[in-house]
Amino acid sequence: MPAAVAAPRCADGVDNDGDARVDFPADAGCSSPADDDEAGVQLPQLLSSSASGRLLLPFPVVRVRGSSDRSGVQISLLTVRAPAASRVTVLCSGAGCPRRSVVMRTSGRIVRVRRLERRLRIGTVLRIYVTKTGFVGKYTRIRFGRTGLLSRIDSCASTAGRAPRPCPRS
Repeated sequence: MPAAVAAPRCADGVDNDGDARVDFPADAGCSSPADDDEAGVQLPQLLSSSASGRLLLPFPVVRVRGSSDRSGVQISLLTVRAPAASRVTVLCSGAGCPRRSVVMRTSGRIVRVRRLERRLRIGTVLRIYVTKTGFVGKYTRIRFGRTGLLSRIDSCASTAGRAPRPCPRS
């Protein structure tokens, strides 16, 4: 009897990288069903030869966990994994924001934004910028609705508060 062969991670029906998207084509980390790595951004495709196009490495990861009901969401975890000496800026808009902005520097690899781990009302928008001088960083916009996470947009940014831009390509 032949040994069972495991399916590639992008075709196994499991969310291996924890981004709430399962397999190709839903998971942006999968380039095909045969891809065996769901992990995040495919860096060789994003690297640019220009100095202004150098990506932060490892590229930042924003993680949000919580639960929702009819009146809002309860954020139980908000973390950012980024290279040391990066700047994490979180802008909050909408009724019920405890702070309009939170700015932190990363000393290690993971920063936990405890000030926003609380109950947020429907319609609240979080804009998260992870930046470092001379590098292209990450921008994430999270909008909460009646069903919890209404929309999430991930892009690149070089300066907090400025409009995000497409990530550089080679």
